Amino acid sequence: MIRKTSRDDISAYFICALVFALPFTTHLLSYGVILAFIATLLQTNFKQKFLKVLRDKGFLLIVAFYLLHLLGLLYTKNLNQGLLNLQIKLTLVLIPFIVFVSLISIGKHLKLIATAFVAGNLVAGIICLIISITISFQTGNFNPSIYPGYSAWSFFKLLASGYTHFNYSFLSHFIHVNYFSMYLLLATYIVYRELIDNWPKLGAGEKIVLLTLVAFFLIILLLLQSRAAILSFLVIILIEIVFFLRKSGYLGAKITVITLISAILFLTIFKSGRFLRITESAQEFNYEKLKAKELRISLWETSFSLIRLYPLIGVGTGDVKDELSNIYDEKLKENSKGKYYDAHNEFLQTTMRLGLMGTIALFLLIFWPLMDRNVYRTRPKYVLFFIIIVIVNFSFESMLNRFNGVIFFSLFYSVLASQNLIIKKDF
Repeated sequence: MIRKTSRDDISAYFICALVFALPFTTHLLSYGVILAFIATLLQTNFKQKFLKVLRDKGFLLIVAFYLLHLLGLLYTKNLNQGLLNLQIKLTLVLIPFIVFVSLISIGKHLKLIATAFVAGNLVAGIICLIISITISFQTGNFNPSIYPGYSAWSFFKLLASGYTHFNYSFLSHFIHVNYFSMYLLLATYIVYRELIDNWPKLGAGEKIVLLTLVAFFLIILLLLQSRAAILSFLVIILIEIVFFLRKSGYLGAKITVITLISAILFLTIFKSGRFLRITESAQEFNYEKLKAKELRISLWETSFSLIRLYPLIGVGTGDVKDELSNIYDEKLKENSKGKYYDAHNEFLQTTMRLGLMGTIALFLLIFWPLMDRNVYRTRPKYVLFFIIIVIVNFSFESMLNRFNGVIFFSLFYSVLASQNLIIKKDF
């Protein structure tokens, strides 16, 4: 007998579709958010659920952060840009609204949502590999090199240097490489926790499948060479090692794990193309050379100079782009004229936009799941993971300037920060 779907479950099913589609698209996701929002409004006992949401501090923090952007619209010069920024960040309120109102249904379908997210990343990773293989065979023979001058190099040397169709943005065919890497990292952690937490209960076949998934995701992550994602991964692994080493016994396993992690660190930092070039510059102790190779450093310097001019309330919700462009054109003439780069750092981006009050609000938002004991006790591992990945990626990307970043942050923040979400095991 087919079980009838409750209308309260429809929002959760839309969330499943959204998380599956995350690695594939950007703009189409907004339609899914709208449909999920409408389904949420049609739930039974909506008024009582909504009143309960208004008492949840996690939700109120997100609303307060959005309202600060609305307030910043009052003193911005570029109203159109300000309204566009508010439009992008509207999802920052809509997704938590959907999740917090639908807590019972979300809690009931949490496993399905996690599975849909993992499946979406798996399918996206496989398709990206197939596309890169197809492109590499365009000339008839297998030629993975992006640059003709390196065609004589061996495949593995090209791969390590990042010069193939299997590296960085050349492999991420659907969305920006940093966001795809971030999604893959979370998918890896979900599978890893499923494997570790349920190891005694899993059959041999299930263990092989989960281990294969972890290995596949890690390979794609290393190929994508997103430094923020790999740095997040290494921090998380080091924390896992610390907890693992504190346990008694398992000496052989401990030695194996430490050796494996050391090998990954070595290969990533000293043999990977994007990391190798930075390491070489840093070893020269030549700040100017490092800055020339890393545009982000110049962008951070420029952002700090703007913050010093407007430290308390920022330049307003819509004026960061114009103010930065003026400074870039003046200071970075050789590679900036007519271009716009954001700060590539969400903390700096928010501070430029809203000043000190915006920065404080952002930090409160990020660390709230840690500060709330009820939240942290129920799902400590995922809370720690989420905060690590957010801090690292916020340090290298203006994540809340892009829809992919906003929906990722708002969705998983909502699930983790809710005081009322009942989860039987750690998620």
